[in-house]
Amino acid sequence: WANRYRQVVFDELPGGPVAQRDDLLFRTTPTPRITCFGYFGPEVAGDSTAYKLKENYIWENRSAFTKQADCGEGDAVMMSFPKSEESTTGEARFVMVPTLMRLKKQRASRLDLTLETQALNVATREPSMAEQQEEQKRMNVVLSEEHRREKSEASFDFVDGEWHISMDPKSQSGRSRQEVSVPSPAMSRAASPVASPVASPRR
Repeated sequence: WANRYRQVVFDELPGGPVAQRDDLLFRTTPTPRITCFGYFGPEVAGDSTAYKLKENYIWENRSAFTKQADCGEGDAVMMSFPKSEESTTGEARFVMVPTLMRLKKQRASRLDLTLETQALNVATREPSMAEQQEEQKRMNVVLSEEHRREKSEASFDFVDGEWHISMDPKSQSGRSRQEVSVPSPAMSRAASPVASPVASPRR
């Protein structure tokens, strides 16, 4: 549950209609407007240290994906149900997954791109303390029983006689959530002095 899951659709997979368990995608950006993914598979079945290139793809809907992900459009829910023997004690869990990423064969789209990465060597290590904390934070969203309301739009809460305006955390400004306190109308009238009339000068 600590993984960042993605939905990927290929126009054609190398070697068959189903991706294999140990296959991976390697992301590259040959130009600022083009994002490519190399599809790699193990050189030897079951070996997760050495990979060879099978196919290159272009991210066809990168712009649309980014716009939809920013506003939550097209999100899906990945669910996990308990096994039959755990039906009385198990829990159904779910996590939100962004909209589809569509990958198209590079050769079918562009012939002027040359991606030189043909093989990958992968080494594993233990996660650092900061990485462990980040993973635990992502897992808590799924595993914790506490319900936390995520405000995807500007919302208003009346707390201790004041209106608290929580700005949209997904705004394009990229800034974190901001809160602005606005006194209630009753308190405003009680606290504000009576304004005296001011005469405007005549011309």
